[in-house]
Amino acid sequence: MEQVRTAACAWVQGLNLPPSARRGVYQETVERIAYYQRRNQQARQSHTKTTRRRLKELGIKVDRIRSCVPDDSG
Repeated sequence: MEQVRTAACAWVQGLNLPPSARRGVYQETVERIAYYQRRNQQARQSHTKTTRRRLKELGIKVDRIRSCVPDDSG
């Protein structure tokens, strides 16, 4: 949601700007969103690694946990 809000704000901000300034605002926003996406991905990987390590310490084998998502086989 935050990234959508950021993009929408940049779009509104750029409405009354000349094309060159508008491109600058849009490019800055794209770079900011990409930065936060990279940070979020790294955080997800770190949290997953920590969770898997803790589960392993508890003797839980993650690869043997059955999915709770129903399959379509019937």
